[in-house]
Amino acid sequence: MSPPCGIEIDSRGSINGIEFTAEGSGSADPSRGLIEFGVAFHPTPPGADTFGALLSILIIPTAIFGRELDESFNLLTLANGSFQFRQDVAGEGVAARSFGEVKGGGRGSFNWSSRADGFVEMEGVSSVEPFDAVMIPQGAGKMIESLSIPILCSTGRRLVTIVRQFTFAPDADLPGLQLRRMILEPTIGIGSVSVKIQADIMPFNLARSRISVAGTSTP
Repeated sequence: MSPPCGIEIDSRGSINGIEFTAEGSGSADPSRGLIEFGVAFHPTPPGADTFGALLSILIIPTAIFGRELDESFNLLTLANGSFQFRQDVAGEGVAARSFGEVKGGGRGSFNWSSRADGFVEMEGVSSVEPFDAVMIPQGAGKMIESLSIPILCSTGRRLVTIVRQFTFAPDADLPGLQLRRMILEPTIGIGSVSVKIQADIMPFNLARSRISVAGTSTP
């Protein structure tokens, strides 16, 4: 059972033509699949509230610290929490790409950094509906995943699609398809955003028989 971990965040880039930095910190408990962190933007890119900007620059770390169910694997187990990533984000009012890495530090701490570029026009985010990611093996030291996040904002419901590519040490690989189920609760401020996430990982072929993270039986 993995102990709780600390997270340090350092990202930067250009969104909507404005250079920015984003710094923050948080914690994760892989045994429970619970992740919490906050990020402050300097400045917040115009036309995007802080959650819209967050989607573009950071790889929200549920693949690392998600709770492992039924002999599934997170990236803390597969890669010791250290890997590189590329993330492509697309949806109504969103088109962005980011590159970065997560490195395991001493005493259970992890540092992630990224560089993002793109366009985000999303304001007035109020909530995020529960969503799933499909984790797809690509051989030794490689994995990709695809997910769509339903976001409720001031202009209605928007669906944002994200594709991520992970590379890590080639002495491990994901043994099969996995499904990751997530509930994300954002708290959005002026110039900052914090999130609380519950993430459960399970083998794809067992997902239908699992109780969902929302507490209802899967159909």
